Amino acid sequence: MNFIPTQINGCHSLESEFIKNKRGYFMISFKENALKKEVHQDVHFVQNYQCFSTTGVLRGVHCQTEIHAQANELISDKHFVLLTLENEKKIW
Repeated sequence: MNFIPTQINGCHSLESEFIKNKRGYFMISFKENALKKEVHQDVHFVQNYQCFSTTGVLRGVHCQTEIHAQANELISDKHFVLLTLENEKKIW
Protein backbone atom coordinates (compact mmCIF):
# COMPACT_ATOMS: atom_id res chain seq x y z
CA MET A 1 0.00 0.00 0.00
CA ASN A 2 1.36 3.37 -0.97
CA PHE A 3 0.29 6.57 0.79
CA ILE A 4 0.25 9.51 -1.61
CA PRO A 5 -0.12 13.02 -0.17
CA THR A 6 -2.92 15.15 -1.60
CA GLN A 7 -3.39 18.91 -1.75
CA ILE A 8 -5.51 18.66 1.41
CA ASN A 9 -3.32 18.86 4.51
CA GLY A 10 -3.27 15.50 6.34
CA CYS A 11 -5.23 13.70 3.61
CA HIS A 12 -3.59 10.89 1.64
CA SER A 13 -4.68 8.75 -1.26
CA LEU A 14 -4.17 5.01 -0.72
CA GLU A 15 -2.73 3.23 -3.75
CA SER A 16 -2.94 -0.55 -3.98
CA GLU A 17 0.14 -2.64 -4.79
CA PHE A 18 -0.09 -4.65 -8.03
CA ILE A 19 2.10 -7.60 -8.90
CA LYS A 20 1.41 -8.33 -12.57
CA ASN A 21 2.71 -10.74 -15.19
CA LYS A 22 1.39 -12.65 -18.22
CA ARG A 23 -0.63 -15.01 -15.98
CA GLY A 24 -2.67 -12.18 -14.43
CA TYR A 25 -2.21 -10.07 -11.33
CA PHE A 26 -2.23 -10.12 -7.54
CA MET A 27 -3.35 -6.96 -5.75
CA ILE A 28 -2.79 -6.03 -2.12
CA SER A 29 -5.52 -3.48 -1.62
CA PHE A 30 -5.25 -3.02 2.14
CA LYS A 31 -3.03 -3.93 5.11
CA GLU A 32 -3.95 -3.01 8.66
CA ASN A 33 -0.36 -2.79 9.94
CA ALA A 34 0.69 -0.42 7.11
CA LEU A 35 -2.28 1.87 7.78
CA LYS A 36 -1.65 1.93 11.55
CA LYS A 37 1.99 2.82 10.90
CA GLU A 38 1.03 5.67 8.56
CA VAL A 39 -1.86 7.23 10.50
CA HIS A 40 -0.59 6.46 14.03
CA GLN A 41 -4.06 5.37 15.13
CA ASP A 42 -5.69 2.07 16.03
CA VAL A 43 -7.67 0.70 13.07
CA HIS A 44 -9.56 -2.59 12.84
CA PHE A 45 -9.36 -3.65 9.21
CA VAL A 46 -7.05 -6.59 8.65
CA GLN A 47 -6.20 -6.97 4.98
CA ASN A 48 -7.66 -7.58 1.58
CA TYR A 49 -6.14 -9.20 -1.49
CA GLN A 50 -7.50 -9.66 -4.98
CA CYS A 51 -6.06 -11.48 -7.93
CA PHE A 52 -7.00 -12.14 -11.53
CA SER A 53 -5.80 -15.07 -13.60
CA THR A 54 -5.93 -15.36 -17.35
CA THR A 55 -7.59 -18.34 -19.04
CA GLY A 56 -5.91 -21.63 -18.12
CA VAL A 57 -4.22 -20.35 -14.96
CA LEU A 58 -5.27 -21.61 -11.52
CA ARG A 59 -3.54 -20.00 -8.58
CA GLY A 60 -2.63 -22.04 -5.53
CA VAL A 61 -4.93 -21.49 -2.57
CA HIS A 62 -3.67 -22.26 0.91
CA CYS A 63 -5.45 -22.49 4.23
CA GLN A 64 -4.22 -21.22 7.55
CA THR A 65 -5.45 -22.23 10.99
CA GLU A 66 -5.73 -20.70 14.42
CA ILE A 67 -5.05 -16.98 14.70
CA HIS A 68 -4.03 -16.73 11.03
CA ALA A 69 -7.18 -18.37 9.67
CA GLN A 70 -8.84 -16.73 6.69
CA ALA A 71 -11.58 -17.40 4.17
CA ASN A 72 -10.77 -17.61 0.46
CA GLU A 73 -13.16 -16.86 -2.36
CA LEU A 74 -12.61 -18.16 -5.87
CA ILE A 75 -14.73 -16.37 -8.43
CA SER A 76 -14.97 -16.99 -12.14
CA ASP A 77 -17.49 -16.08 -14.80
CA LYS A 78 -18.92 -19.59 -14.46
CA HIS A 79 -19.12 -20.28 -10.72
CA PHE A 80 -18.34 -19.11 -7.20
CA VAL A 81 -16.67 -21.20 -4.48
CA LEU A 82 -16.10 -20.19 -0.85
CA LEU A 83 -13.29 -22.15 0.80
CA THR A 84 -13.12 -22.16 4.59
CA LEU A 85 -11.87 -24.52 7.28
CA GLU A 86 -15.52 -25.32 8.03
CA ASN A 87 -15.92 -26.92 4.59
CA GLU A 88 -16.35 -30.56 5.58
CA LYS A 89 -16.40 -31.80 1.98
CA LYS A 90 -12.76 -30.74 1.53
CA ILE A 91 -13.29 -29.81 -2.10
CA TRP A 92 -9.83 -28.31 -2.39
